[in-house]
Amino acid sequence: MKRVCLFLSIAGALLTLIEILLQIKGTSLCHTSGCKLAASFARSEMAVLGAGLAFFVLLSLLFFLEKRLFFIQLLLNITLITGLAIEGYLVGFQHFVMHEFCAFCLIVCGLIFLIAFIYAFTYRQAYPILGIGVFLGVFIATYLVSPPVFSQNLQQLATKHYVRGTPKARWFLFKEENCSHCKKVLQYILHKYQGNFDLYVCEAQRCALFLKKLGINEVPVLLIDKGTKKEILIGDNCIIANLKEKEGRELFAPIFPQEEGGVCGLEEPCQ
Repeated sequence: MKRVCLFLSIAGALLTLIEILLQIKGTSLCHTSGCKLAASFARSEMAVLGAGLAFFVLLSLLFFLEKRLFFIQLLLNITLITGLAIEGYLVGFQHFVMHEFCAFCLIVCGLIFLIAFIYAFTYRQAYPILGIGVFLGVFIATYLVSPPVFSQNLQQLATKHYVRGTPKARWFLFKEENCSHCKKVLQYILHKYQGNFDLYVCEAQRCALFLKKLGINEVPVLLIDKGTKKEILIGDNCIIANLKEKEGRELFAPIFPQEEGGVCGLEEPCQ
């Protein structure tokens, strides 16, 4: 059973390494919406994967050297407790904030739990069981400190900001890089729209949770924020048609206008 911990640690390292190589090529082992949503919250997805790889490599090395150095078990205990604490936060964040799970993250979490259980009973160590308690404590703490979804500062998340004249409202355009409909809307606003605007351009992936909570799964989306009154327009046909009506006026169309068309899905290639 002692070798099982070593093999599982090596398997975790190989799994994470494969994911890193696939990420470099622009793909992934996980294609669920939960994986994409989790990636949107990471400051650097590659850094997170690198930390996971280092964790499993360290575990593999410690299990390999376990019979050679007397202090290895102490390092194993510390490493496993640390890993379980981090997983408590990651799983808690996905459950309480995202309300959706990353399949790859759950597999990694399962591997760490399995290693901890086998190590605890094979080596007769109580510390990994303590680590599971730490996992639960961090998981619950994540619920207690999770920020409200709509506290996200969209102005800080914006990648570009354009201002013309003295607008009375702030506009937030949610787009994706390879969305032709998004480019059409942005070009219209910048080069053809004759009115005033205060435009923040936001990448949809970075604001995925915000859009998800509104039930929006397509781009482009234009949010017009006028304090207590807000308007949401979806699709290039709807956005451009409404902007043409607004030129020189301060009129608002109904929220979620019914005109459809000219959108790209958030979880599928744009046609």
